[in-house]
Amino acid sequence: KLFAWERDFLEKIAARRRVEVGHIRRYLCMLAAIVVQWTSTASLVGVCTFVLHTQVLGRPLRAADGFAALALFTQLKFPLLVLPDMLNRAVQARVSLRRIADFLRQPEVATTPWLLEEDHPQ
Repeated sequence: KLFAWERDFLEKIAARRRVEVGHIRRYLCMLAAIVVQWTSTASLVGVCTFVLHTQVLGRPLRAADGFAALALFTQLKFPLLVLPDMLNRAVQARVSLRRIADFLRQPEVATTPWLLEEDHPQ
């Protein structure tokens, strides 16, 4: 039965599966880091702004200034998070349009099929 190669194949499959699981684990860890960064960016910008305002510039943080800044950060959060994705999609659309234009500029293919003499003996 398969010349008793079942064990060898199972070992090869298990080795490849371990490599695949390692790749999947690294991918999921990077994805988790990206999601954490993506969700915490707006909060970090707010904290850095308030620290800059109070510690570096030496100004007191009044409630009116703080709430106005928080409202502004909340309004800017979504556009700033979506901007990289929109730029990526714009570049992809440009590349796609260039490929379509290059394809449409190609010369037409002859519509008559090639006839070989051996296909149609006389």
